[in-house]
Amino acid sequence: MADKPTDLTPEDLEAHRARVERQDRYLAQPDRCPYCGSSDLTGGSLTVDNGSCSQRIWCSDCDHSWYDCYALVGFTEV
Repeated sequence: MADKPTDLTPEDLEAHRARVERQDRYLAQPDRCPYCGSSDLTGGSLTVDNGSCSQRIWCSDCDHSWYDCYALVGFTEV
């Protein structure tokens, strides 16, 4: 990939636009695959490290996988 935004090729710009659209679509519908829209998702175990938490997610329909990234926004007393 190019170093500066002005050096981006049309292909780089299109790939970036597609990533942003997938991200927006997934944040709006986190129960759907951002690639194919399927609801047949499987989550792996949570990984916690230095205050961050992530979980690998797989789509059974299109075989894409990605990591969900979680943020701590508070806690609930038990």
